[in-house]
Amino acid sequence: MRLKSYFAGTVQAAMLLAREELGPEAMLVQSKRTTADTRHMGQYEVVFALQDPEPEPARPSFQQIFTSASVSSVRGSAIEQLTAELELLKRRIESMSGTLSAAEQPAPLQSGKRCQSLIRSLIEQDLQPDLAEALVTEIAGDPSGLRKAVESAARVDATLGVADSTRGIVALVGPPGAGKTTALVKLATRYGLKGRRPMHLLSTDVYRVGAAEQLRLYASILGVGFQTIETPVALAQALEEQRHKELVFIDTPGRAYPDAPEIQELAGYIGSDPDIDVHLVLPASNRASDLAKTVDRYAIFRPSKLLFTRIDETERHGPLLNESRRTGKPVSFLCSGEQIPEDLEPATAARIADLILGAAEGEDASRGPGLGTGSMALRGFEESR
Repeated sequence: MRLKSYFAGTVQAAMLLAREELGPEAMLVQSKRTTADTRHMGQYEVVFALQDPEPEPARPSFQQIFTSASVSSVRGSAIEQLTAELELLKRRIESMSGTLSAAEQPAPLQSGKRCQSLIRSLIEQDLQPDLAEALVTEIAGDPSGLRKAVESAARVDATLGVADSTRGIVALVGPPGAGKTTALVKLATRYGLKGRRPMHLLSTDVYRVGAAEQLRLYASILGVGFQTIETPVALAQALEEQRHKELVFIDTPGRAYPDAPEIQELAGYIGSDPDIDVHLVLPASNRASDLAKTVDRYAIFRPSKLLFTRIDETERHGPLLNESRRTGKPVSFLCSGEQIPEDLEPATAARIADLILGAAEGEDASRGPGLGTGSMALRGFEESR
């Protein structure tokens, strides 16, 4: 009898691997969460047993017959005891296998190989392995349902301002170089200038040379008011003075360490004001692990939405879904190049599915102006069929 362990994000995924390799005769012996030493291999360790096929008995020689005849009386009792122990072990394994609830049993999939190929294609888009497994399990391995599953998993909210508020106060926070200022100007142009809504721009970035002047120049071009704010108290006063404006945009300093003392006070004020809609600006071209660290660092601002820039600089868009799912925060807007405001679009579930799975052949490219279609997550799967 052989025992083999399988590691995966879910018990169902491990059982799929075992059934594919060992066949339907494999029996589940044990399932448990992995320890800290084996956590990198998966969330669960599932042990399976497989009965070795009985070898065809070899024809005994005359000497073997003679020898066995002389010792048969001695070995008989030992063989009977061993056989009884093996039978008991088999019954215990079958009993343990039967204790699995129906909910833990995987739904029959069309092909284990097809499912694994589809999961790998999603992971290649930097989708978290457990999320990829969950999506494929949800659609029972049928690729035709994957787009709908991704759309259902995506959370979006392309709005400016807090719900039920009389005006929109929007603060953009994020790391240096993420594109906060450019994204702010795109939003101001599209939703303020083109919408003919009175608006005002505020810059709290007094640490980077020329940062406030860049936004002041944009404000002059747009023909809207602008102020440089140095303290949270001054920010509160400016918001009160501009209470008649329908839209107020706040640009914040880009700091690698937002928990620095000079930023903590500003973050505390912005994060605690219920009227400020905080969007965390993230470059989609960064690695998935770096994005997750950035999101955690900027939790001090208490952002309610995620805004992704540099969509056109990467072909792996799984982190858009990863971080939204991990934090429970919706994606608000997507930005690509420097064109204002053309390279900005409201986030939609369909657009996120397009970026992760790849736009369908012949689809109108105008759905995402200035944005790439991303690499097809399904392409590797289709080639393997």
